[in-house]
Amino acid sequence: MSRFNLVRLVGRTAFAITLLLFAACNQTPTEITPLPRALGEVGAVHFTATSLAPLPEGQGTYVLWGLGERRATNKLGLFYVNEAGAVVDGSGVPLSAFTTEDVTMRTLQGILVTIEANTDGDTPAGMQILSGTFIERVATLTVPISASVLSATGGLRVFTPTDGEDTNENAGVWMMDSAGEPSLVLPDTSAALNYETFIEVDGMNLNLGRFEVASTKDDTCRFCANFEEFDQPGRPGDDLLLNAPDGLSFPRDVSGSIVRISLEGRFNDFVQQSQLVILEAVLPEGLVGGEIIGFVNVAESFPLGRAALY
Repeated sequence: MSRFNLVRLVGRTAFAITLLLFAACNQTPTEITPLPRALGEVGAVHFTATSLAPLPEGQGTYVLWGLGERRATNKLGLFYVNEAGAVVDGSGVPLSAFTTEDVTMRTLQGILVTIEANTDGDTPAGMQILSGTFIERVATLTVPISASVLSATGGLRVFTPTDGEDTNENAGVWMMDSAGEPSLVLPDTSAALNYETFIEVDGMNLNLGRFEVASTKDDTCRFCANFEEFDQPGRPGDDLLLNAPDGLSFPRDVSGSIVRISLEGRFNDFVQQSQLVILEAVLPEGLVGGEIIGFVNVAESFPLGRAALY
């Protein structure tokens, strides 16, 4: 090629690039024409998860949501988890790609996973279990709670304050020490989740109440005695004294029971305890009352996820 033709070719190329840059500079970020798919157009979300538990019948369905601009939410699809822990569709076929025509996929800023009782809704209403923000098209999904939940600790005291002293003292569990001070160290709850205490007795898992911070009492004392005469402590807990559910008799010695504190959906919660158990205490046999039993942190079992735009 002659020097003259080479100069003309370089000049034309430079002029074309200048026109492209000029056009782009006069467009807002949302107006710039997307690149061809091979060079970066986004058509779907690739989603994977570990340690998500299968949901029992009647306990909702997992839903994947794309989080867009101005807090917009877009349903990307339903999914299930089989006994092997794999993400599958309603027929049990492995599932990883999610897409929708209701939103431009490349505008998504994050991902949310909820457990929905009603999957017909267009906005998330159930328990939030995983969320994350896209950074360079990849989002690491975690339970929406402070990472310090892995350091949560504490204990419980066995006694029954709502029926007076020295009566059925081995029939209650309270999140306080012998001086009446809070015995749990927990991070602040989120706008989506609350703490809840359950006790497993003879194969039945009883809800003992929900709370936000361990320095205040929970929202119920459903099995307590006459706490108009004997005050309910200002800490989470319950006495297994009255109102026994079918299959149990109260007062109930809590020896051999398991107490768990979990994260539960703040709204539209399910009756059963969620898979997000933070603290667990196995109560020894032969309790007489007054014992302090330590919790074990089991939050390392929390689910994780990953989402990628592609």
